[in-house]
Amino acid sequence: MRIRVIPFATLYQVDYSILRVVPFYHRWHDGNTFTTPEGGRPNSGLMYFSACETDYSIRGVLPFSAACGDISYVPQSADYTCRFRNCTLNKQRCNEYLINFELFDEFGQPFALAEQVKIIRPRDHIWYARRFEEVLQLFHHSSAPKGQIKALVYSILTDLSLEQRKEHLSAGKYAQIAPGLLYLEKHFRENPAVPDLAELCHISESSFRRLFRAYTGLAPQDYAARLRIGKARLLLESGAMSVAEAAEAVGYQDSSYFSRVFKLKTGILPKDVLKNGV
Repeated sequence: MRIRVIPFATLYQVDYSILRVVPFYHRWHDGNTFTTPEGGRPNSGLMYFSACETDYSIRGVLPFSAACGDISYVPQSADYTCRFRNCTLNKQRCNEYLINFELFDEFGQPFALAEQVKIIRPRDHIWYARRFEEVLQLFHHSSAPKGQIKALVYSILTDLSLEQRKEHLSAGKYAQIAPGLLYLEKHFRENPAVPDLAELCHISESSFRRLFRAYTGLAPQDYAARLRIGKARLLLESGAMSVAEAAEAVGYQDSSYFSRVFKLKTGILPKDVLKNGV
């Protein structure tokens, strides 16, 4: 069965779990190769190339390469061969860090962040090098709790997701709506008017609506509603707020209207979340 893909650029919005984190130091030499086992990788992984480069080939085709300082994401089930070159050893006597892990969504279903190998060129590769090294050190040279190691992997994935999202949004035509989209995400409780968002972007309202839907798949009002209802559901699931309090916390003054919108977006009433914890 084909595994679900959640794009890297949207991962930061997802409630997910990381399981079975197992990191490795690698010491490659020029000309070394690695080929995934039959059936592809059994898990996902992040590879940081500290002092080597590699060429990835998929079924004999050479589609892309990773340079020193790059990070590659290799998804579960991916089938590839990589050949290493320009290899030296850093002060840790390795030239590539690998963190293997498995990802599961809030319903316990596995997912990947891409269908095939994805090369990422981070803005601050030194920061990531330190985080990868910290994960390896904690795993192999200490009795650190699993939660502490996972927290570092969550941090790496979240920062990569935010970088990917910013790059995607800033690329080409979608750069025009970036100010309005970012404002909406920061002030979604206020449900800002679409003409005001368009004005922030210095484009017409019709152009803003068209580009916004092309980027998010939703109209601006529906996107804001999804953010508000998503936040309200988390507040209700915590058990710390009543329906009326959760509605007010996300900007709905009328709890009856909030309940109707909640049912429309989630298929259940907010009171059922409180009652059953669903």
